[in-house]
Amino acid sequence: MEPRPWIMSFIILLMVLVECTGSHWGQWSQWGQCSRTCDGGARYQTRRCLKRRSNKFRCTGETIRYSTCNNDPCPANVPDFRSEQCAAYNDASYSGHVFKWLAYHNPDNPCSLTCIAEGTQTVAVLAPKVLDGTRCDTHTMNMCINGKCMKVGCDHVLHSKVVPDTCGVCGGNNSTCVRGDHRVPGSFRWIQTGYGACSVTCGVGVKDKRLLCFNTLHGRIMDSTYCDNLIRPQDTRSVCRPGPCPAEWRAGPWQNCTRDCGGGISWRVVTCIQTFEDGTQQLMRDRYCDGESRPSSRKSCNGQICPRWYAGQWSVCSSSCGKGIQKREVICRHVGEQYCREKDKPRTSKECSTGMACYLNGDIQERNVGEFTSNRERPQSDQAITKDDLRIPRFVTTTWDLCSATCGEGVKFRFVRCQVFLPFLNDFADLPDQDCNETKPAEYEPCYASEPCYDLYEWIQTGMTECSQSCLGGIQESILKCILKENGTVVNDSYCAEAPHVQAERRICNVQPCPQRWEVSSFGECSKTCGGGVKTRNVSCIQAIAQGPIVINMPDFMCGQPIPDRAMPCNTKYCPAQWSVGYWSDCSVTCGLGLRVRPPLCQRVKNGKLSNVSYSDCDINLKPETEMECNMTKCPDPEIKTKYVKFVQFNKIKRLKLVVGMVAKVLPETDIVLKCPHVGLDRQKITWFKNGLKFKRTKNARVSRSGALRMRSARLGRDDGVYSCLVGGLEANVTIDFTSSIEIIQSALYKEKFLTGKASNENSLLNKTILYMDVVDRKKRPLTLVSTDWSRCSVTCGGGLQSRNMSCEIITEAYYQVLPKEECYKGLTTKPAAIQSCNINPCVKWRTGDWAECSSDKCVRPYYSVQSRAVDCINEFNETITEDKYCKDLGFPPDKLQDCYHPGCTMTWQTSKWSECIGNCGEEGYKTRSLTCIWSESGKITPTNTCNNLQQPKVSRKCTVGPCDVCEDESDYCSIIEQMNMCDFSNFNERCCLTCNPIYYDEEYYDAPDEES
Repeated sequence: MEPRPWIMSFIILLMVLVECTGSHWGQWSQWGQCSRTCDGGARYQTRRCLKRRSNKFRCTGETIRYSTCNNDPCPANVPDFRSEQCAAYNDASYSGHVFKWLAYHNPDNPCSLTCIAEGTQTVAVLAPKVLDGTRCDTHTMNMCINGKCMKVGCDHVLHSKVVPDTCGVCGGNNSTCVRGDHRVPGSFRWIQTGYGACSVTCGVGVKDKRLLCFNTLHGRIMDSTYCDNLIRPQDTRSVCRPGPCPAEWRAGPWQNCTRDCGGGISWRVVTCIQTFEDGTQQLMRDRYCDGESRPSSRKSCNGQICPRWYAGQWSVCSSSCGKGIQKREVICRHVGEQYCREKDKPRTSKECSTGMACYLNGDIQERNVGEFTSNRERPQSDQAITKDDLRIPRFVTTTWDLCSATCGEGVKFRFVRCQVFLPFLNDFADLPDQDCNETKPAEYEPCYASEPCYDLYEWIQTGMTECSQSCLGGIQESILKCILKENGTVVNDSYCAEAPHVQAERRICNVQPCPQRWEVSSFGECSKTCGGGVKTRNVSCIQAIAQGPIVINMPDFMCGQPIPDRAMPCNTKYCPAQWSVGYWSDCSVTCGLGLRVRPPLCQRVKNGKLSNVSYSDCDINLKPETEMECNMTKCPDPEIKTKYVKFVQFNKIKRLKLVVGMVAKVLPETDIVLKCPHVGLDRQKITWFKNGLKFKRTKNARVSRSGALRMRSARLGRDDGVYSCLVGGLEANVTIDFTSSIEIIQSALYKEKFLTGKASNENSLLNKTILYMDVVDRKKRPLTLVSTDWSRCSVTCGGGLQSRNMSCEIITEAYYQVLPKEECYKGLTTKPAAIQSCNINPCVKWRTGDWAECSSDKCVRPYYSVQSRAVDCINEFNETITEDKYCKDLGFPPDKLQDCYHPGCTMTWQTSKWSECIGNCGEEGYKTRSLTCIWSESGKITPTNTCNNLQQPKVSRKCTVGPCDVCEDESDYCSIIEQMNMCDFSNFNERCCLTCNPIYYDEEYYDAPDEES
């Protein structure tokens, strides 16, 4: 039986799903333990990717996720989390020292454990990552997790962007910080509180003012995140001096070990140092430092066993006669990676001798006759002794045997015989030694082997070398010499080549402190090349406290006196004389072409000062220019500087200065000075006139030397008039009049509102920022552009003009001046208008049209309709229609509508169609219809109650409700059935019930006859 197709499809789909979902994530684990108990920690969950062996798909997503926890604030006595982590390293050694570590925020790597050593500027990264839950910084809630800084919102959710609003509400909408109807802006701000702790506990350090986020609305300190969107003020730092630092131990570097192996001692200098606030230091006695904390000055070193060469026994000599070779095995015994020195390795082979010469054919190899005095007399070694050589008795020697010693010094032997040749025997014969009349050659002779007897020599220590340092501890090493064991004779070091190696000893010496001394640098270059300069050098009082050398700066009085010169004179020879000039003088004229001069000087530097010398000492060819033309501005044309100003005084002035061109009204008894300023004219030649007559000096009026006319206690009738000044043919006038009491009161009242600022903007057009030099007292005063009210418009409609008068004035409490208006216009981009348009609305009138025909379409009551006409607001100038608002001042417009008689305005009732019969199936029911009152001709609906006087038609009538089994056509072809007269068939009659039985939908069949319509 074959499986059904849908079963096969299901199996294939199931296999695909299994294969595709083979790699999938497992369930998240339980949340781990929180890293902190308060103030926000971190916890995590993990999950595993469940894989199939055949699966090629990998799980996507993270295997670990984090969350914050325990976000409640810590109690007040709980230390900072980062500070706790730094403090954990307080007992650990760092660069040979033990520090107390404080938290330090590194903005470049906020999630590393960066700490600073208390009392120092040493900053170190003690761990690459802080513990999870540590804040990235002090002013946000961001948190370090797995060495990365992650953003934390104010809702304590990782990666959240929720921040406090200006009211301090986390995620708020700034709606809670409201007083009355006005929102309070800037509810938070940074404030600086007192200084924090000093960076050092002694000496000179710094301290910073703490910044806190303050809620001005509630008056309390908030978390710094509330002020993150505000500009953080710059840190305020101050120098602090908690007090002098106590003397402290200072340790130098460790010196080389006294032994390379086998256990030695390394040492360092430990001194007691006092540091002063000026940075200088002093070496103190050890009792001034804490003895319990004194660092160690010695330590053991190189304790490993020294490597050593070990040599075996020599082998038998390789030859039985003559010279041979002996060998032995040499090995290095060591521990670790420290090996024996190759240069100290004993030899593994040497020459040897049995002490017996090797003979050929049982005879001595060579014989010589006696001891020859020269090589020329010696026979060749390869030549035999001839008979002629021994005609007389002579000593004959054999060759020397081998040396008796294989090493060192020995003896060698040869045979010496007195022989003669006997011809009759034809042979050589031995004779007693006395028969030879010559000195007998030696039979024995000292000899030396090719190498010394090493066993006879040894290394001994004969003393120590000189100390390497004169203070602060140096090194002495033992002196080793090679000697002969028998008598202690010192021999060359090569004789101890195989002697046991003696470890060199090192000793510490001269450990006393170094004395203070002057450190003097070389003099620098001279400050001048001639004329006496100074060259300086650095001179410091120092004391070495450790090898290196490590020195400290000492006060000058600690070193030997006198102090070496820090400066000395140099290049004291006179410099060549040089030309020098002073400043150019002012131009000889104030206008036109003039001359400037300057004095020349020949100067030389003597004793560090410039001195004037004779002109002959300077090079005349290099003498600078002493005169120069100056072209000043063109001389102005002669003129009298007039000031066309109107002056009015209304309060007393001690002295009044007036300038020609002015028209002044002054108070009586005022001292007056009239001036006639001019340019290009001689002021000594000013002539004054009064009312056309030359002025004559009186008791109260005179002309001063400067050309000014002065009057004391001016009076009406005596001093009023027109005064003229004449100079160089030019003339200018000044008019003096006296103010009346009414003018004084009017002026004072009118101008007071400008002084008090009560003048309207329309009357005071300037903001008094333009300053003008007052000709009366030479002070700069603000200008006021005074304006009158606008005049009446020239027309009432159609566009006219109106004007106002403006004056530029200086207004004070004692007087006012009217200046040319141009003075007030200076600096203004737009001049205030003196003329403006007015009543720009057009001149208009109402215009009516003809009444329209009375129509039945607008019936309002029986036999009456409404007729209309056009009413327009028109411009009288061009008869054009304009907006009605321009005619509002003409009163109510003419009527646009009126009633009219129309016989066609009669009413009638209009009825709707009857409704369907309302009632139960097959029983008697009723039908209804609605009535509407309309105008007979237009058919429009009339107002309410218009047809009340007309007889109303019936609105209901009786009817019979059709049978309940109303049939319906069940076929779309019933109309064809009726046309083909097939309704008589019962089958078609049932399917086309409605078509074949029309009585069911004939409404009139069921209606009862109306009694009346």
